[in-house]
Amino acid sequence: MQNLTDKALLEETENLVREERQILGVILRHLREIERRRLFSALGYSSLFTYCVGRLRFSEDEACRRISAMRLHRELPEVEEIQVSLTNLSRAESVFRREKFSREKKITILRELENKSVREGEKILARYAPRPPKPDRVRAVAEGALEVRFQASHELREKIEILKGLLAHKHPNIPLGELFEKLCDLGIEEWDPGKPPKRAARTHESPAAEQVAEQGDATKIPPVAQQVKAQPLPPPNPPAAPRVNARRLVWQKARNRCENCHSRYALEIDHRIPRAQGGSNTPENLRLLCRSCNQRAAIQAFGLRKMEKHLERRS
Repeated sequence: MQNLTDKALLEETENLVREERQILGVILRHLREIERRRLFSALGYSSLFTYCVGRLRFSEDEACRRISAMRLHRELPEVEEIQVSLTNLSRAESVFRREKFSREKKITILRELENKSVREGEKILARYAPRPPKPDRVRAVAEGALEVRFQASHELREKIEILKGLLAHKHPNIPLGELFEKLCDLGIEEWDPGKPPKRAARTHESPAAEQVAEQGDATKIPPVAQQVKAQPLPPPNPPAAPRVNARRLVWQKARNRCENCHSRYALEIDHRIPRAQGGSNTPENLRLLCRSCNQRAAIQAFGLRKMEKHLERRS
């Protein structure tokens, strides 16, 4: 390289930048197709983001920028003809998700961003959207301790003060971290599908009282009705959805994690052999998958063409 002339060095650098942009476009198209097929689930990843970080070795920021740009390419194919930096594309996609713009307006904004620096792009986007709220943040501050930051409303602050007041006798001046942990425990106890439901307390009567009640009820039933009541009922049709007990067993067996990628996010009961192909609702035919892995399983069972419309609605 040291032997290159000044002119040759400049020309070669410009050619490499053009190639880099072309390669980036190809990478974004590949990522779009991987997401369309949910192929990351076949490799045990819960999302395209975790695939980009874990398999492709992008940093989290690099993965976010590429995925945002890819989704903008998917929505607006015209983007490929506009020279916008990856950072500006990612930030524009974030603005378009928050604000309601027409397709034409989005393209107009992207043309304004063409060949602009990051700082120039910030100024352009600031004209069209207010400053976004700061994202949630979790960082380690000491061994075994985390700092959690998020923006909250005044209403939430009032609710926190009410809760602290209710707990003041048992837990005076409870720190927010402990209060939040107690709320999480209550939420898990209430909403965990793997936990058995709480049974209402039954009132017990004496055997004599129960016998009198049964006899009293029997005397009120006409003879014909008693005959009908005595006849065995026909077996019910198999339910369309798994029974609660079967669903609970699946959740417990999977320990509240996707059985493919081990994610805890958006978990769903899936039939190993689909109902449409004769699968049953027995626990042996049920499994717990996250939404992405469930979608990938549906693609494998029914084909991408048949499932694509359903996937678009849930993306």
